[in-house]
Amino acid sequence: MKKVAHPNTRRRYASSVAKVKGAFAGARLSDVSVDRVEEYKEARLAEGVRPATVNRDLAVLRKMLRLAERKRFITRSPFVEVELLEERRQRRGPHIVTFDEEDKILAVAPPHIRALAVLILETGMRSNREALAVKWVEIDFMNDSIQIRESKTPAGIRKHPTLGEM
Repeated sequence: MKKVAHPNTRRRYASSVAKVKGAFAGARLSDVSVDRVEEYKEARLAEGVRPATVNRDLAVLRKMLRLAERKRFITRSPFVEVELLEERRQRRGPHIVTFDEEDKILAVAPPHIRALAVLILETGMRSNREALAVKWVEIDFMNDSIQIRESKTPAGIRKHPTLGEM
């Protein structure tokens, strides 16, 4: 986990490691079978955990078992036969803020944050890496656009139309 750069990702992995360790505590590496992994999946789902979270836990366990296989602590990882859960249908869609919700947010926003709130609400920009990172030189008033140079993902680096083009 020392190689994982982003603190949120590191925290996510730490959570998965803790869950996996708890579920397989006392088990020998050779006891981690396809059936045990399937039981783990079912138990996590029964706890009300979303499939995407279970898949992240399984990814951590798979990595652990690949390392054990590479170091020859086990002959074969059971993940050859384990399928990840279908998570697309379970994903939460984005929440589009209604005009009423936007009015409520702006009504309580302090004056010094109001401009930032409008920028985020009207463009859908992420607050930390995108909206707060915008510099005046990245705003093109002539073409009604904002150049987003920093983002959480490579796809987030883009030229965003402002209200003039929306």
